[in-house]
Amino acid sequence: MTRTLDRRHFVKGMAGLGAGLAVGRVAAQNTATRPNILLIVAEDMGPTLSCYGDPQVRTPHLDRLAAQGVRFERAFVTQASCSPSRSSILTGLYPHQNGQLGLSHYGFRMPDGLPNLPSELKKADYRTGIVGKLHVNPAKDFPFDFKGVGHGKTRDVRAPAASFRQFLQDGGAKPFFFYLNFADAHTPFSAQVAGVPEHPTKPDDVKPWDFLGIDSPELRQRVAGYYNSVRRVDEGIGQLMKVLDNPGRALQAHPQPARRQAQGALWRSGWMPRRQTVPNRCLQGFCCTAGIRHVSGMRPRRAVRPGT
Repeated sequence: MTRTLDRRHFVKGMAGLGAGLAVGRVAAQNTATRPNILLIVAEDMGPTLSCYGDPQVRTPHLDRLAAQGVRFERAFVTQASCSPSRSSILTGLYPHQNGQLGLSHYGFRMPDGLPNLPSELKKADYRTGIVGKLHVNPAKDFPFDFKGVGHGKTRDVRAPAASFRQFLQDGGAKPFFFYLNFADAHTPFSAQVAGVPEHPTKPDDVKPWDFLGIDSPELRQRVAGYYNSVRRVDEGIGQLMKVLDNPGRALQAHPQPARRQAQGALWRSGWMPRRQTVPNRCLQGFCCTAGIRHVSGMRPRRAVRPGT
């Protein structure tokens, strides 16, 4: 049964978490009281999941994650573009506030020394790690202790899980923040990568979404490719949850494996239609609903009821 979490209670809960981190900067807390944080980002993926009611795809692992925690129904990125939206996730500021107004590979950047998630968590004595791309500037201001597989290798969804397992194996007694970024569901779309999905979605299995306003064999090919990318992300989530929930050897060398009881996962993505196949009202980089609405949720170990 889905339960409603109103904005006031969510903000109150997040304020409590923030207060806990602030205390961690000035006084050492018991490790078991501070949550481990796994932040998962999938590129260009909107609420086209079965847990959001999409009948054209099955995403059992994301469905399970949603059922165990909080699923946000009205979540939006701050800009329909990669670097600006990522900068908001990492700083809590709009792009016009933090300075990341455009893509980082075109030279756009934030000012030096701007507080961000990994830097503030490091002050709270967290261990930090990243898989996939950062894609904001300046990269030197994001202090990650561990860097796993790069952007392109995350399409083989076994690779991010392997990096996460290594991160846990190498860890000490500190709580952790792990920032994991999938390249899917960004173009180019592939029917399969490393055998995933096992049975790819075909163009005849799908139809374009109503908001696109057009239909063609080429577009159905792209929509099918998109759904195969979504299914890969879902399988990747499943691999990560196996490591998180059943660490086995991953935590055997960990001094305090009981800290797993405080772990949580957050997931976020945003789908942006592509220029060559859709009407002008839905171009990538335009702040229409399809460009900025995204799938978002969290699975904390405490504080919320499953299915909220």
